[in-house]
Amino acid sequence: MVTRISFVLFSLCLCGTIFSQTSLRDTFPEVLVTGSRLPLAEIGRQVERVDSADLSAFRADELGELFLLDGQFQVRNNGIGLSTSTGMRGGTGVQTVVLWNELNIQNPTLGLVDLSLLPTFFADELQVEYGGSAALWGNGAVGGTVHLTNERPYGQGLQLGLHGEFGSFTRGQGGLTVNYGGERFTSSTRVFMAGGRNDFPFDSSGVERTREHMRTRQWGILQDNALRLADNQEVGLHLWYQEADREVPGSIAFPSEGFQDDQIVRILGDYRLTNARFGLIARLGYTRDRIQFELPAFDLNSDNRGEQLIGEVETRFQLAPRHQLRAGLNNTWLRGTSTNYPEEASQNRTALFAAYTWLSRDLRWQLNLSARQEVVDGEFVPFVPSLGLEGALTDWLTLKAAASRNYRLPVLDDLFYNDGFSIADPELEAEQGWSQEAGLVAQKQPAEGFSWRLSSTFFNRNMDNWIAWLPDSNFVFSPRNIREVWSRGLENEVEMGYTARRFHTRLSLRYDWIRSTIEEDEDPESPNLGNQLPYVPEHKVVAALLLGYGPFQFTYRHNYTDVVFGNDANSLSVPAFHLGQIRVDYMLRGRWGRLTLYGALDNVWDTDYQLVAGYPQPGRMVEGGFSFWWE
Repeated sequence: MVTRISFVLFSLCLCGTIFSQTSLRDTFPEVLVTGSRLPLAEIGRQVERVDSADLSAFRADELGELFLLDGQFQVRNNGIGLSTSTGMRGGTGVQTVVLWNELNIQNPTLGLVDLSLLPTFFADELQVEYGGSAALWGNGAVGGTVHLTNERPYGQGLQLGLHGEFGSFTRGQGGLTVNYGGERFTSSTRVFMAGGRNDFPFDSSGVERTREHMRTRQWGILQDNALRLADNQEVGLHLWYQEADREVPGSIAFPSEGFQDDQIVRILGDYRLTNARFGLIARLGYTRDRIQFELPAFDLNSDNRGEQLIGEVETRFQLAPRHQLRAGLNNTWLRGTSTNYPEEASQNRTALFAAYTWLSRDLRWQLNLSARQEVVDGEFVPFVPSLGLEGALTDWLTLKAAASRNYRLPVLDDLFYNDGFSIADPELEAEQGWSQEAGLVAQKQPAEGFSWRLSSTFFNRNMDNWIAWLPDSNFVFSPRNIREVWSRGLENEVEMGYTARRFHTRLSLRYDWIRSTIEEDEDPESPNLGNQLPYVPEHKVVAALLLGYGPFQFTYRHNYTDVVFGNDANSLSVPAFHLGQIRVDYMLRGRWGRLTLYGALDNVWDTDYQLVAGYPQPGRMVEGGFSFWWE
């Protein structure tokens, strides 16, 4: 299998070298000429680029913390630093794909990525793509896709960065960055360490108690290298290694003391060729996730390992100045071993995908038509087409619309897990369905220094064969394709900004309404029909106000999350809550570099809240830190 991937990569790279001798005047925007498929996904869809200032503010946090305060996600975890998942547009964690430099980094046994093990520090750019796009990204891209990207600082010389943060409950994180950018070679190294006791007080029926057995420790290193072979050819090698050691507490009602060790390895090599008429990208990636869990009170020990080997080739042909075609081949090999698997599990997936893009003569309208066909162990999965349309109605108003078919394959745990209390089903079928969205974006700069942007998007998604783990009469859990789920909602956002000399300000406000309900169930008379899915808030509001003058900056962030339900019957509820954060930054600049000092107050209103029923979150917290950059 590896030999087959290598041969295909070599053949297409040779083809690309021949094509690179030709040229053609290209009227396409630069983002559509470069290698990434993300600009294609933006046509007709909502894609949010996380502001660089927000990335910097959360540099010492993991991605789950950023999404909780500054994003429109259903974030779920059992406490600070513990396993974190997220859902988008009424979906689940396994219906959200995470890509690192366009390499899928989902754990193949679980089908998701633990956001508490994704340091924001490891990303230069962060984009969030809302809605289904399986035609472009493949299996699991149902609710949305998160893109983590590393920049290549050609020509920027030597750069050094150092940051540290310390806060309540002995929490801390420190990181070091060393970049070198020559004319043809770049190298970037990032190292971080983080941890804390996380022994915060909480209210339990009017009695103050302390959350214990929550110590976390983790460290990681990211190495990114790139070499320009020619002006239009480049090779890259990206390495990611990380370890975590965490104490895992039980719920308030059922306290226990578990231990979890994680080890992550991610390796990606890529080759890029780009010119006006032809482009090529070849990727070969490997990921390994190992999770060891121990629960002494129940004499439970498990060792789970998941591996992926992913080979992909993508080509771009400029058919005419306003017509572009992309086509590619992806082969993904999965292997999983577990204490709770009867034997080693493996799976091979091969997919062909293509995308056609059209621009109007006046360059005001864009259309993208994409499709993918995947074969899993010799069996065809649903063919998934996608259509996106976007155009300028006026100089300040843009229309977006998209429709797609999407799917999610059962993960290895769904197919092979068996510990006596939970038994997998190897005959499970893929989840599949259709999604649509349409929206308007208005933006303008009516005066010098002042700008505003307003967007509103309606989405709809119907999914069949929804997989759920449910108990039988003997309380043995098994996964079953039993449901049809209908998700729909309205996403609204307004942003305003003003800059005048040394003063700048920005205000953003977002409101989402989402209904994600069970429409069909195994029992046609089930009382759960029409109920909201667990842990999907119907209403959510995120707001941020930034005020800056000279070296000072003040930021207030606020998040309102509506009540959510902890089960299908909607009989167990988790109350709605408000979260606020105040942060003050002071920046010093000189020939020696740039130094930022900051202090923050989290959970300003000292809210008692939970993200998962029975697992309290911390109250008011203080943190402070610094960030130094030299170049």
